[in-house]
Amino acid sequence: MSKENPDENGKTSQNLILEELDAHQIAKEINTHASESKNEEDLKMRVEILLKPIREKYGIQWASYEHRNKISGARKDALYGTVIIEYKTPGKLDSKGEFEKSKEKVKLYIMEDAKESRFYGRYFGVLLDGFKIAFLRFRKNEWEEQDKPFEVNAQTVLRLLEAIRGLKRKPIDAQELLKDFGPRSELSKKIIQTLYETLVKSKTDRTRMLFDDWKRVFSQVCAYSPEKLEGLTDYYGLKNQTNIDVEKLLFATHTYYTILTSEIVTLFTDSLLGSYLKRLEEAYYKSKDEMFNELKELEEGGIFATVGIKNFWKQTILHGI
Repeated sequence: MSKENPDENGKTSQNLILEELDAHQIAKEINTHASESKNEEDLKMRVEILLKPIREKYGIQWASYEHRNKISGARKDALYGTVIIEYKTPGKLDSKGEFEKSKEKVKLYIMEDAKESRFYGRYFGVLLDGFKIAFLRFRKNEWEEQDKPFEVNAQTVLRLLEAIRGLKRKPIDAQELLKDFGPRSELSKKIIQTLYETLVKSKTDRTRMLFDDWKRVFSQVCAYSPEKLEGLTDYYGLKNQTNIDVEKLLFATHTYYTILTSEIVTLFTDSLLGSYLKRLEEAYYKSKDEMFNELKELEEGGIFATVGIKNFWKQTILHGI
């Protein structure tokens, strides 16, 4: 399954759903190519053909050099600007000395291409001999790397594909978050309007109970009156509607930022527990029900409960809808 989305230049590309790619089959094919390849150039040509359909679906440029590929992102504000894949003769990464030398070579490629250390983190390095694979990147002023390579399997292939997909994703940056999800963004206004309309239309006792409980607690910690909230109707494009319940609108706004805050925190815990955000994104592309179930799991603790964080957020409107 894929979903078409326009890039920053207005061109349409398809977002692949990694969960629907057969990573086991891709890993098996890479192993087969390694068995049939005589050297790194032979392996590079075979793997490039294998990954070409995936790269083209993302609309990502691919520059080929001797023994390596340099993959550049289509967007300037992507999580990674470049993924460098360094190919080695099949079986060569089994040698400790060759493995260490290859890692240093990729670091040198990154440093030469980035020019300045502040740009090192925009690169993601990959070592691949068809049987073994390793990853490295620069984070928190040091290189993140493995002591020995991993087997080429479904999990490591997905990690490679996630890095390539990272060429289309934005980094966690305060200004980017504010622009895309802040109070002045069109996205935030649309979501808050949708939450408000859903809340108003809901007839369940649970929704009414959750709202009343929020109203009671929030009024105690934040002195406000409905009159002070009138400006919200104009701000969120509801001024032409009659009988707007500004307290419910504030509850919808609070719910939106609670979800957003949880997702931002999830970005950091994600590195410890695997790609939770990937699951959430894949669920969105599959169906509304899948997306709802993932959000409901998050509301009940989800990834936060796994790392021992309890009551990170109070239950909101999701269970009452």
